[in-house]
This record gives sequence, C-alpha cells and structure tokens, in this order.
Amino acid sequence: SSTIDSSAELTNIATKYVDGYYTTTYEVMLPDVDSLRVAFTFSGTAFTYFNLDEISVVALPNTYVSGTVTDAGTGAGVDSVAIDVNGNTVYTDAAGDYALYGYTAGNFDLMYSKDGYNDAGFYVEVAEGDSIEQDMALAPEVLTDYSTGFEAGDDQGWSMVVYGGGDFAVVADSFMAVYTYADDDTMYYVDTSWVYSPDSSAMLVYPDSGYGYENDAWTYWVADSAIDISEYSGGSYLYLSIDANYATEDGYDVFIVGLVGDDGISYWNSELTGESNGWETVTYDFTWVADYGVQTATPFIAFGSDYGWVDGWGGAFDNLEVFGNPFYLAPPEDLMAESYGSSIPLSWGGPAAAGSVSHTAYRANLQDIENIPWSTYVDDNGNTVENRRGQRNFEQLEIDQTFTGPSSRDLVSYNIFKREWPFGDWGLLSNTNDNTYLDDAVTDGDYVEYYVTAVYD
Repeated sequence: SSTIDSSAELTNIATKYVDGYYTTTYEVMLPDVDSLRVAFTFSGTAFTYFNLDEISVVALPNTYVSGTVTDAGTGAGVDSVAIDVNGNTVYTDAAGDYALYGYTAGNFDLMYSKDGYNDAGFYVEVAEGDSIEQDMALAPEVLTDYSTGFEAGDDQGWSMVVYGGGDFAVVADSFMAVYTYADDDTMYYVDTSWVYSPDSSAMLVYPDSGYGYENDAWTYWVADSAIDISEYSGGSYLYLSIDANYATEDGYDVFIVGLVGDDGISYWNSELTGESNGWETVTYDFTWVADYGVQTATPFIAFGSDYGWVDGWGGAFDNLEVFGNPFYLAPPEDLMAESYGSSIPLSWGGPAAAGSVSHTAYRANLQDIENIPWSTYVDDNGNTVENRRGQRNFEQLEIDQTFTGPSSRDLVSYNIFKREWPFGDWGLLSNTNDNTYLDDAVTDGDYVEYYVTAVYD
C-alpha cells in the first residue's frame, strides 16, 4: 500500500502551545493515497511532560460542491463572494472559485451575496459521495453603460453650432470664466474667475472663447459612443449623472443634458439654468426612454440662449455617466429595528410586486432648432407674435410608468448584514425565510447597523 511515512512528506496541520489539559479538532483535506500515518512532534524543556489520550481520525462525508462566481456583465471572476450553505459560509478566492466539502448528504440552499451585486440562490440535491459543480453569474446592482471624464483616451465627442453665431464646446484643463451682463445696448464685464475640473483634469467647457456666451445661439455637443438601452424597460432603471458648474440668465438661457435616440430626437427631463455656485452632481432618471421605443441612445449636452439679456459666463461639465440595471430585482421594504439592550428584533416588508412613477420630460430634434417654433402670445393690438424671451415650444411629455416584479425570478429568502457602527466591516449575519429576525449577539451600549437584501432564484 501507499503510506506517507517519510518526514519529507509530512504535512504540518497545526502547531499548539499547551499548558494544561487541552482538547482540539482539526479538519484537513487528505491526499489521494491508500493509507496515512498520524504523527506528533513534541518540543519543550527538560521538565516538559506529554500525555496523549483518545486520538481518533474520523472521515467526514465525501460530499463536495464547487464552482466559480462571475460578473454577469463582464464574465470575470468575482472575489470575496459569500456562499452560505445551511448557516456555514465560505468565500470565493481571487479567481471567483469556491469549494464546499464534508457536509452531510442532502438538500442545500446555496446563497450567494456580495455588496454591489444582486443576491442569488440555488437549490441543489447532493447524494453522499457526489461531486457537483455549480457556477453562478451575479448581476451587478449597477451597470455602467457609458462614462467619460473627457480625458485623453476618453470619449470627447464633438460639438457644432446649430443656430446663431455662438461658440463651440471644447475640452480644456482650465477655463477663464468671464461673467458678463448685457442688455439690448451694452455688454458689461462683471467678474472673472478660473474654473477647474472637480478632479483637476480635463472637462468640457462652453463657450470656447471664454468671454461670455451670445444671445440667440444654440450649440450642441454629442458623444461618439451610442448605448444599447433596449433592455431598460419594465422593471429596470436607467440614470444619467454629470458634474456641472454653470452661470446663465435664470429661466431663459439653459443647458440641457440628455440622451438622443437612434431617430435623432433628443430626450431630457429638466434644464440647468441660473447659477450652480460651483460644482454640483446632477442625476436624471431616464428609465422611461426605452418605453418610448428608443433602442440605442447617445449622451448629449446642448446650450440655448434667447433674444433677451446675457447674464452669466456659460458652463463646464465633467464625469458624465449613464448607468442602471436591466436585471433590477425589487429590494425588501421598510426595515425596522428596536433595541432591548442585549437583543435587537428586526422586521421588514417583502419586495413590492408592482408600482408606478410619474415623469415630466421633453423631446425635440435639437439639431434642427430653427424649425422648432417659439411660443406665442397676443399683443395689445390683437396680433399673434412670437415670444422670444425664454425657450422654444418643446414637446412636453407626461409619463405614467408602471413596473412589476420579475415574473421569471422567485423570492427565495433574505440575507441580513450587520456591522459595528459607523466604520465596521459588513458581514453576513444570517439567511432566513422569514420577515423577522432576533439578533441576540449584542451587548447593551453597542452601536450596530443592518441592511437586508432579497435573494432570488
């Protein structure tokens, strides 16, 4: 038979410094040999005594489940994913691999969870001696479909003057903003200041001249890259965010940030006008766009001024992102916690099966701005005249959007996470099928924080 009995082949399972009676158990994976010899090595002083009793080697059930966890968007392995089986947790390695062994044969709920990803679960049946490979692709909670910081190598898009004698939008590292005020007769230079990117790198600025924007002008910047948004409908969500710094005549001269569809029509939610007083991050909800039949979309930024006064310096933009999740799964609702000193009862509601939300939005072919009419009014002589103060008569959309939970995914259970408040590391506390949980592993005076996620099959 093949027996490990050479000191060169011995494997150090554990080292223990003992003072007094001690009992311990070690669990190891054995090599593929016919027999093994258990060896003990002792070291100590001349007055050290050893007494070994009740030594046993017990074979655990040879039940083995392994697999790889990957990112559903990229296909790359995901490290540090917690895989819970019957209350025991293992974690994936740097390549996304995991292994569970030594469990009693039977039925298992494998629960996969990691911050930033939707939880998922599998139900598996394992007979004694079985080896099962169970891979999992986790869908990120947020998928970034487009991003640019306007750096070299990023999408810097292109700019055009659509109407009037306005300036282009250009990429710059810094910008001398000249705040101007102009009425019908005179332009006044009010103030100047340097504008820098929020992360001290490139940004998109308008106007390129730096000496204030012009009246009755339209400039349009559009990205080079289109995004497939055909999956973002129903129970999904889609957002656009951008860092903006601007100063315009409030309510009359505007920046518009949105998505232009494959039909050439621009869609947007609201306008940026007035003064931001520095950099701000603005986020727009575009979940509704795919429901209008738009299959692909491209980010755009437009500037439009009316026939009135100039009051400001223009605008600068950075860190444009379009993100969302077509795999959106509704989370639990209304997490509640109460403290009773040595225990904290938790309760929460189930994921919403359906809901609705309302949007006010706009659409127009902004690259054909000259053919979009102004609003009109009746003057004192009874004549209908164009109102060239303010913006043109864009089509307004009133959208009532309904959503339902995913019909192809069933709720399996809930994962409860806990950390010491405020800077502790999050850890999986428990997995449960109930909407309540009692945490009795607390001490009176502790500060702890919880969150609960829904696990779908």
